[in-house]
Amino acid sequence: FTQKTAYAIEPRDWSSDVCSSDLRDTPYRDQAVTVSLSCSIGVALWQRDGETLEQLMEAGDKRLYQAKQAGRDRVESGPVAG
Repeated sequence: FTQKTAYAIEPRDWSSDVCSSDLRDTPYRDQAVTVSLSCSIGVALWQRDGETLEQLMEAGDKRLYQAKQAGRDRVESGPVAG
């Protein structure tokens, strides 16, 4: 089951806030399991990347995969590759 949610944000460079070293350096611990976290985000902007939620989700999804391919702890909001 996958739920997609769109959030309105002010355009700015917030990657350092969201994908900060605090997230990487603070492992999640639950009983005997310890998990290291990382953060990859794809950003789509209304009107620049589409008019409908479907168009925006598609652009954001493509950027998410660009971020994952480029490394950990990244936010991609520039042109969609290829």
